[in-house]
Amino acid sequence: MSKEQLIAASLVAFVGPDPQGQYLSYITDIKSHGQTLSAFAQARWKILETPQRLETVHRILGFQRRLAESGAFRNPRSHIYYLPELYSAYFGRCHAAFMALPDAARRAIDPDGTFAFIRGQVLGYVQGELIAREMNPFDAALALMALAHLGADVSTFAPALNCITAHFGEGGRHGPYRAYEWNKMKTPTRILVGGPEVTSAFVLMGLALARGVLVKNS
Repeated sequence: MSKEQLIAASLVAFVGPDPQGQYLSYITDIKSHGQTLSAFAQARWKILETPQRLETVHRILGFQRRLAESGAFRNPRSHIYYLPELYSAYFGRCHAAFMALPDAARRAIDPDGTFAFIRGQVLGYVQGELIAREMNPFDAALALMALAHLGADVSTFAPALNCITAHFGEGGRHGPYRAYEWNKMKTPTRILVGGPEVTSAFVLMGLALARGVLVKNS
């Protein structure tokens, strides 16, 4: 399976079915034109040129800002689906995509500095709560993703890296790591959604991002 096919399969899992095979076509287009995903989305959906779509983006950002202002994103009971640790990592990915856009596009999408405000709140949570307490390797991977994407000082990587190192091999014959809950499903009882391979994949993503930052800063 090619890298493009793997990404397309991940989109099916996270976004939904793709009966016409458009995901792979989109990803191939991105690669062939050397675009970032954020720039590609802007070019395809013409967000800046379509007032209604830009207004939708502004409303989404407004909702996310209210989550950050209230601190609700830190509370697992505030979310139907995401846990705070995963929210932080995913915001980091979103912030990185946003920062890859041209200055003019960033000003149009976020005239009020919402991304910068949420970045501060998420970093405060990750540094002041998440890595300050006992972590499992899955949470440590999410912390690394958030810290690396949000430009935190590399010294803050240490607790997460120590946790990942200390737990290596805990999965026994099933893999390097055990299965951990990575989201909540809206069911009468909470169920574990994940597996040893999911933990390992997120650990690999976190380590790759952290390594990239460390190499860049060396």
